Amino acid sequence: MFEHKGFTCKAQSHGADEGIDIHLYFGKEILALDRIVQCKAWKKKVPVEPMRAFFGTIVSAGARRGTFVSRGGFTSDAMAFAAKNGIHTIDGVQLLELISNLGPVESRILLERVMEGDYTTPTCASCGIKLVPRALDGDKPFWGCSNWKPYNKGCNTKMFLSSEHLAALKQAASPK
Repeated sequence: MFEHKGFTCKAQSHGADEGIDIHLYFGKEILALDRIVQCKAWKKKVPVEPMRAFFGTIVSAGARRGTFVSRGGFTSDAMAFAAKNGIHTIDGVQLLELISNLGPVESRILLERVMEGDYTTPTCASCGIKLVPRALDGDKPFWGCSNWKPYNKGCNTKMFLSSEHLAALKQAASPK
């Protein structure tokens, strides 16, 4: 989507991203960072605190601008802070509009690109590999990294299962 507007994009796929999901450089040559993008797939609205942190990241990275993308939108305080500080915001509806405005060929290419692989299973932010369902005695089930070992002997990335994932796993495990 940003490439269609003339940017060269460098995405952060996993690991510590320091608040930057995409680095955008204007043109084909990666000479100077133009803007950075933070993306959140949150269902809830982004409050003002992450917007303030993102502003600090923009300044620290030396970017000219910042774009904050959030599926669930933004609180009024976050929107006011963004407007005051020149941060461009894109909510889920606006993102879908931007994609649909690309045209049929570009939209199809982008859709194929983002739908590659398994996007129903979370990915480890540290290792970049798919998480697997796990449970310890007495604990609630959780997603754990394939490199996870109990008691911090490996990657300790851990994410609790949503009720939707838990129901789907139980249904898949039940005899037919």
